[in-house]
Amino acid sequence: MTAIMQPPFNSQYYSGLILVVIYCGSLSRMNFDHGFLISIFLVASYQTVGLVINPIPMNAYISNNFFLVVAMGMGLFLCLYHRTLYPALLRRAEDRGGEERADHRCACRVRARQ
Repeated sequence: MTAIMQPPFNSQYYSGLILVVIYCGSLSRMNFDHGFLISIFLVASYQTVGLVINPIPMNAYISNNFFLVVAMGMGLFLCLYHRTLYPALLRRAEDRGGEERADHRCACRVRARQ
């Protein structure tokens, strides 16, 4: 959409990409590698369109890229947390023998996904 929209609207489409990047990193059931590749592809595509295909003003380009890259980092951190760190914390709690019933049910769901 950024490639075909006319100014000034082409510089405002990045906010929709933020939602897609966060979804790819945290809400979908993709593994970290796939989420990372899709996020990098979206950011690189936006940068290519914003600089070459349908240029946007430089101040808007820098601002949009900042928010897009920060959203990508947050989404990928959440993906990493949900896939690796959270199950490890649940396993440590099980090893200590002090987990609550809710944690045990959650751990079973996490193991079922893996």
